[in-house]
Amino acid sequence: MTARPLDPVGEGSVEQTVGESGPVLLDLRSATTGPASIRHVTTTVPVGVVEAFDVVVCLPEMSPSSFVLG
Repeated sequence: MTARPLDPVGEGSVEQTVGESGPVLLDLRSATTGPASIRHVTTTVPVGVVEAFDVVVCLPEMSPSSFVLG
């Protein structure tokens, strides 16, 4: 496991669309247009997001310990 800062948000990406709004669930089922790329780990992937996904969950920050119950 490594940690590194993410590259800047891509133009026209899901991440640019949601901005810094915190955790977000985007229901895309009725959308007709939308972002043209999505970030996966450290790579921005060009994809028709509305055509590829019904729902997208955006989490601004994650860490392995956030999944461990106290």
